[in-house]
Amino acid sequence: MTTQTPVGPSPLPEHFDTEGFIQSMIAHGWYWSDSNPDCLVHPADCDLSIRYDAATDRLTCSPKLDAKLNLVILTPAGKSKSYWRRATY
Repeated sequence: MTTQTPVGPSPLPEHFDTEGFIQSMIAHGWYWSDSNPDCLVHPADCDLSIRYDAATDRLTCSPKLDAKLNLVILTPAGKSKSYWRRATY
C-alpha cells in the first residue's frame, strides 16, 4: 500500500518579487487598465484582473481570478504533472 502526503497550498516565499511578477504578466499579454491604472487585466477576459497596491507592495486578485486559481491542483516538487497512477486494462 502506498500513502501520499496531502498536497496543500505552498507557502509564499518570504520575499516575493512583485515587480518581476508584474513584468512577467505583461510579457504574457496582460495590460494596465485605462480606467484603473493600478489594475492589470487579462488580455482575453477583463473580469480576470490583479490590483497592485504600491503603498503595501501587494497584489490582490479579482473574485473571478481567485475562483479560477482555486481550481489549480498543485504538483508536488519532484513529481511530473502526470504522476498519478494510471489504470492499466
